[in-house]
Parts: sequence; structure tokens; C-alpha cells
Amino acid sequence: MDETTGIRQFRSIYTQLETEMQPRVDELRKIQQQLQKVQDEIVATQKDCGGIIDCGRSTSDRLDKLVASGQALQKEFEIKQREAQNAYMTRLKALTSPLNAQIATELVKFAQIHGYSDIRFDLRNDEGCVVLDPIDDVTRAFIDYYNATVLATPERKLADRK
Repeated sequence: MDETTGIRQFRSIYTQLETEMQPRVDELRKIQQQLQKVQDEIVATQKDCGGIIDCGRSTSDRLDKLVASGQALQKEFEIKQREAQNAYMTRLKALTSPLNAQIATELVKFAQIHGYSDIRFDLRNDEGCVVLDPIDDVTRAFIDYYNATVLATPERKLADRK
């Protein structure tokens, strides 16, 4: 994300979301490291065998345990990854919905002030999206307007500090 462009409140939301999700990211990274360690042990055990199909009962049992452990870790990783993705999307929607609603209102004001007749804020998309006439791209102009007017009010400055 480019820190110099865009609506500042979105940057703050994504920073907050990144901080909130960091424990889940760390947990996933730890599981990946454990999985890599198991995979390395499997390769090392197979090398110790020298490519012999039947290396002996103890080595075969060790490989079976390592493979089972790797499969369990892989399954755990996939479940936790899905949970993290769902939590991220749910939290993102909760954090951005009020801002998207405010932006939709301000976009209408912006269109009226600047004489645009076909600017809409599409809330069907989870992230929100400005839909414009392809001839005029007013995205940058609207972002500047929003950051300068809405965020410049004393009430907003106080709310942003909290």
C-alpha cells in the first residue's frame, strides 16, 4: 500500500487490522516452520537409508511417524489459515463498513459540487469501489477532497487520535 495516496482512514484501518492479525500470522508461520522441520527429517531419514526400499523396521516406523506428523501439521495449517482468512475478512468488513458509508455520502456531495452526474459508490463489493464514467477518472480528486474536507474538521481530527 502506498502511504502517500488514498484515504488516510483506510491506511489506518489496514494498519490496525495488520496489528490485530499478527498473532494469527505468527501462529501460521510457526506451523510452517514445524512442517518444514518434519519434511527435512523425512528427507534426511530417507538419505540415511541410501535408497534401499526396506531399510529396517525402526527406520520404516520412524518414516511412518514423520509422514503422519507432517500430514497432521498440514491439516492444522490449512484449518488455521482458513480461520485466519475468515477472521480477516469479517474484521475488515466491520472496520470499513462505516467508512464506506461515509465515503458514499461524501461522494454524492463531491459529485454535486463538481458537476458530475454519474459517480456511484458500489457497496456490493466488500472493499467498496468508486464506479466512474470511463472518460473522467476523478478518483485522485475525490481522495484529495475527502482528506481535505472530511478529515480536516475538528471532530474528525479528535476521532482520528483515539
